Amino acid sequence: MRPHLWKSCIGCILLAGIGLMARPFRGYWLLHSAQIESDRLYANFRPFLYRWVGVPYANSNGLGSANCTPVPDNETIKFRLQTAEAEDILGVSDTSMRLRGRAALLTCQPEESISQYQRALLVSPDNPGLHLELGIAFALNANPTNPLEYENALEHILKADQIRSSPESLYDSALLFQQAQLRLQARQRWADTAAAEPLAQWKADSNQRLMALQDFLWTRKRQIISLSSPASYLAADEQQQREGEEFALDRATREWLAEIGQSLDAAKAVQYLGTLLHQDRHDDWVLNLLKMKSLPATTRALTDLTEAVRLNLKGEHRRAAEVAKSAEKIFTKYHNQAGALRARLEIVYSLDRQDNADDCLATLGIKRGDPETEAKPGDLEIRAKQKKYTWIMAQARLEHVGCLTRKRRQDIIAFRNAASDLVISTGYSGLALRSLGFLTEPYVAAGSRLMIWRRAQQGFTTFWSTPLPIIRVYSFYYTLANSARNAGNLHAALAVLREGTLMLEGSSLYLIRGILLSSLGQWEMEAGFTQQADLTFADMANEFKQVDPKEIAQVWDEGEVAHAEALVATGHARDGLGLLQKRTQGVSWPYPHLNPNLRRVLLPAFGNAYLRIGALQDSCQFFLQSIIETQDKMATVQSQAQRDDALREIESSWRGLTAIKLGLHLPLEALAVWETFRSGRNPQIQSFISPNCEPAASPPSFALPEDRIALVYAFLPTSGLSGWLIGNGKVEQKHLDSTGLKERVERLSTLISDPDSSPEEISSLSTELYRLLLAPFAGSLPSSGTLIIDPDRELAAVPWNLLEEKPGHPLVERFAIAQVIGILDLGKPAEEIQAGLESALIFGPPVLSADLTYKYPFPHRAAEEAEILHRLLPNSHLFPREETNFQILKAYASRGTLFHFAGHTISNGGFSALLLPETRGSPPDTQYTAAEQIAELDLRQMKTVVLASCSSGTGEKNGTVNLDSLARAFLEAGAQRVIAAGWDVSSARTEELMTSFYEQLKYGKSPAEALRQAELQQRQKTPHPHYWAGFQIFGEP
Repeated sequence: MRPHLWKSCIGCILLAGIGLMARPFRGYWLLHSAQIESDRLYANFRPFLYRWVGVPYANSNGLGSANCTPVPDNETIKFRLQTAEAEDILGVSDTSMRLRGRAALLTCQPEESISQYQRALLVSPDNPGLHLELGIAFALNANPTNPLEYENALEHILKADQIRSSPESLYDSALLFQQAQLRLQARQRWADTAAAEPLAQWKADSNQRLMALQDFLWTRKRQIISLSSPASYLAADEQQQREGEEFALDRATREWLAEIGQSLDAAKAVQYLGTLLHQDRHDDWVLNLLKMKSLPATTRALTDLTEAVRLNLKGEHRRAAEVAKSAEKIFTKYHNQAGALRARLEIVYSLDRQDNADDCLATLGIKRGDPETEAKPGDLEIRAKQKKYTWIMAQARLEHVGCLTRKRRQDIIAFRNAASDLVISTGYSGLALRSLGFLTEPYVAAGSRLMIWRRAQQGFTTFWSTPLPIIRVYSFYYTLANSARNAGNLHAALAVLREGTLMLEGSSLYLIRGILLSSLGQWEMEAGFTQQADLTFADMANEFKQVDPKEIAQVWDEGEVAHAEALVATGHARDGLGLLQKRTQGVSWPYPHLNPNLRRVLLPAFGNAYLRIGALQDSCQFFLQSIIETQDKMATVQSQAQRDDALREIESSWRGLTAIKLGLHLPLEALAVWETFRSGRNPQIQSFISPNCEPAASPPSFALPEDRIALVYAFLPTSGLSGWLIGNGKVEQKHLDSTGLKERVERLSTLISDPDSSPEEISSLSTELYRLLLAPFAGSLPSSGTLIIDPDRELAAVPWNLLEEKPGHPLVERFAIAQVIGILDLGKPAEEIQAGLESALIFGPPVLSADLTYKYPFPHRAAEEAEILHRLLPNSHLFPREETNFQILKAYASRGTLFHFAGHTISNGGFSALLLPETRGSPPDTQYTAAEQIAELDLRQMKTVVLASCSSGTGEKNGTVNLDSLARAFLEAGAQRVIAAGWDVSSARTEELMTSFYEQLKYGKSPAEALRQAELQQRQKTPHPHYWAGFQIFGEP
């Protein structure tokens, strides 16, 4: 009996062991089966054109690149169950999250897919398949309303191709290039795809798409050819002639006018063009130009005018001005105002490109004086308008804008917007493109990154659908690329800028293409593409060699400065310094006669080079000169958006000067320099310090109320991450370990946004971040009070209330916490701060268009929240749904002391917007209220803004200078504080938290303390941090 029992027990143990061993194998088998099932679903339904690695061929059924037709839910049940069971056995892994991402892709839920892939990438950051599929999700989420997602798609798909190129990554990048209107790279990439594709069906698919794109490009080329010569223009049909009026006008001013005396076709073509412009644009300048008698002198005037135009386009602006003056003199002699005004316009253009703002304005006939006087139309524009010379009038306004911008001493953004409206009203689409380009230029791009992408896509669409000169569109490529680079999307930046250089190839716009190539080479070097960068800089040199050396000297210097900056940034500081010294040999410090554009990049470049080799005093002189010159020009600028752009241009100088002060063991002065920079966007705030290379006579003072402690962080060149603690009349500075910091912040942000994530893993990361960021100051932190944090770059995304000194004990147990953008923003003593309950404006969910309502269903709990708060706050005003829009907010904003928004917020790549229509019944594309609109409100009476909606605070993640931040926009419009969410928050939990928050305010708590108490109460009900830690205070605590 006993031996039998013993054998039975052994058998049971063996069976149990086999069962335990078999369970993991089943989990892996389920994951493999789910992957096969996802491929099968794609092959059977092909819901979109993009493809992931290893997917079988499927017919596209006429899908467009942006289309997605969801796989029926019942077809995905098996796939989802397999993934879920595998997770039950093995736990959540990058593979299971990838499969969840695919399930969302197959059912056309790109936002859910993005979330899953981002989580998976935290586990496997260099997995090319994950990057590829995340890029697909971003591409499917892009649309004309939100083209910013193209940038994110480009970044991940191109990164996947860089890590490990595959036929799929080539195919998807070609498709994306085409969708984002980067057509020249799309053509090359389709050819590469067809060559690399081993499967016949996919190869045929790629070749078919290549041929279709080539047909499109060839059709456009034939259209351009038909408008390029007088004879072909006359032979074209009337529709082509009318569509190509602006292209023909460009050709006429470059070439045809000079041929009138020798060519009957040229005379007929220009005469006919003038007639069309009169009929279609009510523009008489070309017809009036032709009224001169045909004499040798007048023929010379026409020849000089065309020569001046060509020289300006080539980049030889001094010669262009001389030739244009000769033409103007002759036109004036023969009483031809059309010719004289057109020639003068060419003089203005040349002066503008030489950075000669004062002479430029004088030539336009602008009266010198205060900003208001200089913004009035000049004599050239007025005379053109009187004579009905529409094109000359509009171009004069654009040149006026350009010349004023060069001065950099006055608010220009509103003037640019007005100029754009005027130009668009003329019907000249090419000039409208130029005006749109003006609105996206880095120094005056008041709009958000989303708006920049929208304008650029609008510009690309216009350019590819209408024959226009290439000069009208090139600026968009640099604007988009620069925006992407500033956001950290370097692969996308390189792709967009490379497209611009390809567009300009062979265009005779040597100077412009060389400038783009200089930036491209610098960025390629920064990205580690050294060999490609060398080729790009050689290409730049070849372009510049086509221009007169005397004309090109300073621009060539700018290109060499870009090369030097790249050398310094990649660890070759002495080589970079040598290149800078070579370019400035024989020029005395501080180079006052150099072009302002050159000085703006040269001074920080020298400073960074000297800093990298340890020459602190030399470095300081260059950084200081850069800062002083910019501060001087900013003195009369009130626009915070424009000041932001100016600060962005010299941010490296401020960071460098702060690092130097630390290197000289002057931590108080380093903090004063940094905080002066942080608050520099606001012209109303008095600086901590006037930057100087000498030690201050007396240390700067940092006074905070007794119950407040401030922590300031800055990423600095050479010294890394620095932190300062301010409190109790003392300042303590520490050099902090930033190893792996960015990855930890991103991982924590992703985990906490998921209610199903592991609390233990969140606690572990929170403890690690506390160790890195707060533990060095632990001895100086009080047991309780208010903690003010001024974070830099990725630290703006840290959920500070969640960080744990000990597991299970987050900071919210000890501190009320507020985040600021410069501690100088804390302008009011604690006893004067009020919450603003006396006059509250409450917006519930507004009425949205049908498509947005489908995408963002009506949040019933948010509507209930608004009703509850209205009952809780006696003097509040709850607006009906049909009256909940931006114009109502604008009308009531100056009278309210508190604004509560309980609707939807969208967040994409750092860009945030309220789903708040412009007006009642406004079209879908105006149902987003972005930061730029909010910043224009008058909120000086507003004590508190509460954005009780998803991801309303995520715009802060892009760091120091970020115009996309909703929180920052409300602060800069005058609000004392903003309470916003860092991730998609639960409507039910938000309702509970907000009710508790307002009850605490009614008890007399400060907003920061009221939020702290509400979070502690919510934490007791729902311990997972996702539900209680989502909201932060920005601004006054």
